Amino acid sequence: MMNRAVDCIVCGTCTADILVKPVGLTAPIGGGRLFDVDPIGVTTGGIVCNSGIAMRRLGLAVAAASIVGDDVWGGVVRRRLDAEGIAAAGVEGHASQATSSTAVLIDPSGERSFAHHVGACRAIDVAYLRRQTAELSKARLVLLGYFGLLPALEPTIGEAVALLRGLGCQVALETGGSGGALAGIAPGVPEPTMPNDAHVRPSSRPTMAPRAASVSTEARPAPAATVSTQGRVLRMRSAPTPGRRARRSRAHR
Repeated sequence: MMNRAVDCIVCGTCTADILVKPVGLTAPIGGGRLFDVDPIGVTTGGIVCNSGIAMRRLGLAVAAASIVGDDVWGGVVRRRLDAEGIAAAGVEGHASQATSSTAVLIDPSGERSFAHHVGACRAIDVAYLRRQTAELSKARLVLLGYFGLLPALEPTIGEAVALLRGLGCQVALETGGSGGALAGIAPGVPEPTMPNDAHVRPSSRPTMAPRAASVSTEARPAPAATVSTQGRVLRMRSAPTPGRRARRSRAHR
């Protein structure tokens, strides 16, 4: 895997985001009203753009794998990926489905609600992954998500993960929305780990905590981590290197 050209290929949701603020979220807007907002913004979202752009700006070689529509929003997504230097050979066009899109309603405090159309991402399934094996096999890592927003892939997620691992890729699975049902992932994952309220721990029968973060599918012990109930990593300490004693702090000698 050290010779692979791509550090990570981000596969899954790829959206156009329309940002509208300020919008009060605690009371109904009501019908027939015209109200002032700030200039409406258009950007990109979904794991492919969000995580892909972040990793690319950190200097990694990144590729994208998703499905967009043959429409104006699909053009927005493709131009953004190109501008950020993300390879997009794995981004397919869909003749009849619209590009996934989200209206992000933001109140004055920054709280958000989302009006989401799944669109072309609904067509991402195991058959799509098989069509993209040439691109996927270029990567050391496949980041797949958002699990919970990929309705055609989730019923066969174990098969999907097994397919990616069979290509020699490490796999990370990221959740979104309600988090989806992870019962089908066990056949494709040797030791999935799920964050709970206190620590990341291995489990052969993962359960979904509210708004949990990601599932690591690399078959080795995970480093100890402290996470919040939202799955954010608050503190991380690496596991000791095999064959070497971990150094203890002076206070614990």
